[in-house]
Amino acid sequence: MGRLDGKVAVITGATSGIGLRTAEIFVAEGAKIVIAGRRAPEGEALAKKLGGNCIFRQTDVTVEEQMGALIGLAVEKFGRIDCLFNNAGGPAQTGGIEGLEVARFDAAMATLVRSVMLGMKHAAPHMRRQGFGSIINNGSIAGRLAGFSLVASSNSRVNWWMLGAMKSATRTQTRSPRRRVAM
Repeated sequence: MGRLDGKVAVITGATSGIGLRTAEIFVAEGAKIVIAGRRAPEGEALAKKLGGNCIFRQTDVTVEEQMGALIGLAVEKFGRIDCLFNNAGGPAQTGGIEGLEVARFDAAMATLVRSVMLGMKHAAPHMRRQGFGSIINNGSIAGRLAGFSLVASSNSRVNWWMLGAMKSATRTQTRSPRRRVAM
């Protein structure tokens, strides 16, 4: 008996890193999962490795229709959704504010903030109908500590203020709706 026997989860950003390891653990603990990522070869390989309790769907988490379809796939195939793990992410642009490209800023905001909102938007109605469910929004320490940086060299610095602002937004959008969605 695993701790997640019979549970159904959707995991974004599952083709590498934390998302990949989370997928492995969830299946090992008995969950049925739908995993999402941009990289189809990695996602398909992981689904094959994890077996029949894992389905991969290539997803751009910044596109509402794709996020809705991802959540819908879990409900269609497994009958419900017990957990959404919003884990998709990506690197921030390096350099200072003066060299920041607005298009890259917008892309980062879409991945790190809008995708979280989209996941919650589409999972919450199912969870409310079920009377249960958990939404986990993953973020980095940059959302809690201004100026936090693992980068020692000023030549390769990352726009940590930008990453911190985005992760702070994720924290806020996690806390605000939970009072309204609570069952």
